[in-house]
Amino acid sequence: MTPTYDEAYYATLDYYGNLLDGSVVKSYTLNGATSLTDYGTYDEVVNLTDGTTPAVAGNATTFSFSGKDAPSHFYFEGKTAAPFEALPWTLSVSYTLNGVAARAEDLAGKTTANSLASTYMELAESYGATVQGIDTLEETIQLLTAGRIDATLNANVSFYDYLNVHPDADFKLVAQTEDASHVAIPIVKSDDSSFLDALNSAIDELRADGTLKELGEKYFGQDISSEN
Repeated sequence: MTPTYDEAYYATLDYYGNLLDGSVVKSYTLNGATSLTDYGTYDEVVNLTDGTTPAVAGNATTFSFSGKDAPSHFYFEGKTAAPFEALPWTLSVSYTLNGVAARAEDLAGKTTANSLASTYMELAESYGATVQGIDTLEETIQLLTAGRIDATLNANVSFYDYLNVHPDADFKLVAQTEDASHVAIPIVKSDDSSFLDALNSAIDELRADGTLKELGEKYFGQDISSEN
């Protein structure tokens, strides 16, 4: 049988939401095969399972295993930023400190609240902030408006969504990164690009006829489909 796989995409962002690097981790079920060939363009391929060295030729990466020693499941990481580029949505990271514009660098010695183990929690800690772990944005805003924390870091669309539901909330966005980060729609990788082409075409049509703009304004209070 032919090996089958699942994949997950990961991105590392800086404290303003800009992409630093990205990768895809693939989990193959070998189904009795003693080799597998993956098609994808990667800057680097990292074997996460054993010592098998990949053979890379163009966009084909092949792992050949030794007979009975072939694993039933095999994992590898392909480092590439390509999946995170030219996506239909944009996100930027906002910082507030007692209602005043703040840079990430200014958070040292301050207290923030963010979801446990989240990217934003790690960013705040990396700049010396004391982070209070919470479960929801609702809890974060309650702590912020009660003066129990100094600031919070999050994607601007999260705040826009909250303000759309709670227009009288006693906080505001006062600092945002100028560069946008992006959100992807993961799909099963295939040599047949018809579904991906249809999806991209549908998004282009929704953008062209103003539907994406209308949806952004309805649910977030502004157009989030543009980097402007």
